Amino acid sequence: KHDSPLVDRLRSELSGEHERLMLYLLQHGRGEGGRDESFSAHKAEDLHRCIKHGKTMLGGLSGKAEKEVGELLAQVGPEQIEDVKSAWEQSYGQDGSLKSVLQKRLGGDFEEAVLLLCDPPLDAACACLKRAMDGLGTDETALSFTLGGAAKVTAQAINARYFAKYDQSLVDRLRSEVSGNYLR
Repeated sequence: KHDSPLVDRLRSELSGEHERLMLYLLQHGRGEGGRDESFSAHKAEDLHRCIKHGKTMLGGLSGKAEKEVGELLAQVGPEQIEDVKSAWEQSYGQDGSLKSVLQKRLGGDFEEAVLLLCDPPLDAACACLKRAMDGLGTDETALSFTLGGAAKVTAQAINARYFAKYDQSLVDRLRSEVSGNYLR
């Protein structure tokens, strides 16, 4: 269907730090491994240093600091992110939660991508689905990417988590948003 490699397509669709983060994730994948307090503490320290020293005069982060934040979070696996956030709270909680600090310093699609890396996978999937269905129109591509490749057991877990987060059935919401082949 597509005549160009995925990397070329991403480069044509994305730009800036968002492009770099997606390419980094594509090339290296998310970090993996079990829970490790020392690893989590080091990642929290690295993130704090990067954010503290990468601030611009307007309060955001420099391009170099954004790149480093993205890469640091990409190195943290889904099973480790809660430990990194806890380590951040213990050491730097006076600055606010890791997510609230990132929200203050980042913006746009890059901010959204980085914040999704800070969530457990089911919560990230739910956030993507909610965003795809909020507002005018429905982003059917986002729905397809989020649910289309999910195993049945994962889709069921996403459905349960969606209800727990938003007190609304994902199936009912999908029925109100899409029709035809999307409902199968």
